[in-house]
Order: sequence, then structure tokens, then C-alpha cells
Amino acid sequence: FSLKDLEIGDFVTIHKSVGMFGEKAGVIGHNSWIGERAILNTCGFLYLGNNVGIGAGSHIWTHVGQGELLEGCLLWGDRPVILEDDTWLVDGQITISPGVVMRKRSCILPGSVVTKDTLEARAYSGIPAKDITDKVPVYRTVSLNEKYTLMTRFMMEFMASFEGARETTITTYGEDGTLFIAKGLGSI
Repeated sequence: FSLKDLEIGDFVTIHKSVGMFGEKAGVIGHNSWIGERAILNTCGFLYLGNNVGIGAGSHIWTHVGQGELLEGCLLWGDRPVILEDDTWLVDGQITISPGVVMRKRSCILPGSVVTKDTLEARAYSGIPAKDITDKVPVYRTVSLNEKYTLMTRFMMEFMASFEGARETTITTYGEDGTLFIAKGLGSI
């Protein structure tokens, strides 16, 4: 890592051989995951929101600098890149170009090159990446009741996974039942 300033949130996983370099600052949000051999460039500002996943071997570029300026080359400059919360560069070998904003819950499939901003909760693939959500949907609407049921199941599975776990019970409180106490292996 070689950059001006780096802010890293809680529960971030950065695998081996990841390179992060540039003259400007970078931010990595909570619970993000960065795979092996990823390159994160900060010649322009780089922001990764919470729960961002970057597949192995993917590259995020905030600048371009090639060609002779004295000869009129226009390939020179830096622009910030923003990956909002819950975005995902699936698997690897994905390239994000300077100035791109990936909106919340957007997903890029392997081998793609992203040259334009994405829309929220959409899937993209190809060179250049195009919206393929109709073929590969990545999110569905989940009701509050479904979320509660899932969290209850996750807690029960977690507590039951410990050897010698005791019987687990969940008691709900409040008018809407969203406050609860889970008892078993200690209390949650």
C-alpha cells in the first residue's frame, strides 16, 4: 500500500498480493472483501462503501496516463471512482475505468470492463459492460418479515453450531415483535 491516506472500516478482508497506490486518499467501508492480486488505484479519490466485494485479479483505475501530451494525446487525467454499498465485482479479472460510479447493489460479472456508471441493483457483463439484469437478476425484494425470519434462523443455526449447545429459545417483545431475546449458548 502506498497512498496519501487510507481509511479502513471494521471487518474488512484484504487478501495477499493486493496493491493499493496513488497520490490521493482511499476509503474502504465496513465488511468489505478484496481478493488476491486486486489493484486499487488512488491517483484520483477511491471510495468503496460497506459490504463491497472485489474479486481476485480485478483492477480499479482512477487515472489514465499514457501517450505524449506534447503530441496532443488526450489520454491523461484522474477522476474519482465510487463503489456504493453492497456492490460486487464477481470473481475476477474485472476492470473499472476512471470516473465510474457503481450504484448500490450493482453487480459486475467476470471478465467485464466497466466504462460508465451503473444503475442500482443491476447486473452487468461484457466489454464494455452492458446491463444484463433481465437474464441474470441479482436481487429480489425482501420484506421485513422475511428478514426477521432469516435472522432468526441464522441465529439458531449459529447457536446450534457450538458443541454442547443448549436448547435455544427466542422470545419476542414490543407491539410489532421486532424486539427479541434469544437464549441458549449465553444470551444475544
